[in-house]
Amino acid sequence: MRDPQMSLSDAAIRSAKSKSAEYKLFDEGGLFLLIKPSGSKLWRFKYRINGKEMALALGSYPATGLKDARKARDDAKELLEKGGDPSAEKKRQAVAASIAAANRAQSVDQLRHLPQPTSLFPDQRLTDAKHIGLPDCVETPPLFAPLQIPIPHRGKGQDGKG
Repeated sequence: MRDPQMSLSDAAIRSAKSKSAEYKLFDEGGLFLLIKPSGSKLWRFKYRINGKEMALALGSYPATGLKDARKARDDAKELLEKGGDPSAEKKRQAVAASIAAANRAQSVDQLRHLPQPTSLFPDQRLTDAKHIGLPDCVETPPLFAPLQIPIPHRGKGQDGKG
């Protein structure tokens, strides 16, 4: 068993295996790794605010490495020292991100409903084959579609060659 005063190492985290019940590997300063029976490894920061114990989720391992988890813990501690609540701040940021995403989606939806130009030259519509120099027997192709112009038969010609 590890000495409780030692901090975690990446090797210790990688070698941690799931058990029938969840357990914690403690780092320092309230940071710990919660290991679930399913095998997931989740970073948590334990702190107290107004005498109540709280735990802030910092990400999952290996997506969030040891160095990043320690940085997130330090940021949360700094916020606590200023009198803030890291959990409330995280929720506030999530709501702000949700509102920003909704605003972006609304903007994209508004762009979809703008009238689209029908040709490269909006004041000049392609309505028949004569406007683009095709013979009368050829229908006007849709914009940017490959032109389907009849190609004469390339068999033996009148001179017998070919």
